[in-house]
Amino acid sequence: MSCVNAEPGTPHAKRPVTDGGMCRTCNVAARRAAEEAARRAHLTECLNSAGDRRHRARPVVKRVREGWLCATCARGHRAAQKDRARAARLQSTYGIGSAAYGALKAAQGGVCAICGPVTGRNGRTRALAVDHRHDTPVRDETGRVVRWDGPVRGLLCSDCNRIVGLWRDDPAVAARALLYLAGGSGVISEQDVSQLVRCGRVYSHRSGAAEELHKILGVDTINP
Repeated sequence: MSCVNAEPGTPHAKRPVTDGGMCRTCNVAARRAAEEAARRAHLTECLNSAGDRRHRARPVVKRVREGWLCATCARGHRAAQKDRARAARLQSTYGIGSAAYGALKAAQGGVCAICGPVTGRNGRTRALAVDHRHDTPVRDETGRVVRWDGPVRGLLCSDCNRIVGLWRDDPAVAARALLYLAGGSGVISEQDVSQLVRCGRVYSHRSGAAEELHKILGVDTINP
């Protein structure tokens, strides 16, 4: 059997025929031509073109389930995916949604609840981290503590979030640090530490911070 593209007396007539009635050489050429046509179609047609010639003129760089996207649409698609993933992580890890996160950030003035700047002291924090009380240990199947659960109490930059974790949520340590930095001495009495912690709780209640957070998230951050 000869190739469908063969003419009498040509080498095509003598070559083995593959599926479709073409010889191997013609089959490879046809496949490459189809791939090139598909590539050219992708390079000239964005999924969101819909009559907008600007989309068709841009290079297509990302393939999604529905089709191909140009560079501009691909950036928006990646940003939307990132936002959805972050919202899902906030909900699954901390039990709050994007709306609650935004409300808490607005209540804090958009800055870290401890040090103040939006990006933290190092200037590299991309987003404020969710800080929560470490009340209940969550263990894996081997009994090892993988994380600590507790109600959300604020948003912190990466540095402050790390420091609070290293201090293991102990207000006495923070009080000792305040007395040390303010007084410039390591001679600190436990009575002064306890009094400062009590004052901190009183001032927090007077400022209405606990009530504001309870209104936003429905949790009390002062009294465990």
